[in-house]
Amino acid sequence: MNYIRVFIAADIDDKEIVEKISVVKNSFSDGNIKIKFVEDENLHLTLKFIGEVDERLIPQIEEKMLNIKAAAFTITLKNIGVFTPRYPRVLWIGIENGLAELVKLASAINTNLNSLGFRLEKDFTPHLTIGRIKYVKDKRQLIERIQALKNLDFGSMLIRCFKLKKSTLTPAGPIYQTIKEFKLEGV
Repeated sequence: MNYIRVFIAADIDDKEIVEKISVVKNSFSDGNIKIKFVEDENLHLTLKFIGEVDERLIPQIEEKMLNIKAAAFTITLKNIGVFTPRYPRVLWIGIENGLAELVKLASAINTNLNSLGFRLEKDFTPHLTIGRIKYVKDKRQLIERIQALKNLDFGSMLIRCFKLKKSTLTPAGPIYQTIKEFKLEGV
């Protein structure tokens, strides 16, 4: 058996949004905070992390995803925060407009995969991870910086599809490959 690590996501590939995110990432480049940022080409909204699966299950996963009927929708990326505030580990951008549609899509994915034996996710918190916090010298300074950026609007983009992706972990960071793309209706 050959196992691969997979997840389902919507890519963030709008150039203007990615540029704004890059500016924010650069604003954290000092010695007080060490963050491993997500590469621009890897920015995505995780809809379902599946994990390690037998490669032979991929066609069944694809079939279940083809059964999902959802219309394309627009999201707005706005606000910055951390998980968890007490012990910050993940730097994220929130979703403002399109939140209900995103939750509905994630729920449909979750339900369809449950019929293959994958566990149901109870709490889906839509967000865009932009970095993993490795070290914070002054937590108060980090919180102040986030508060200053809190209402930043990164822009809006149309979610036209979602993808089944393979993740290969390497010392330099993850490498993502699209296995299959699933178009949303009305595109």
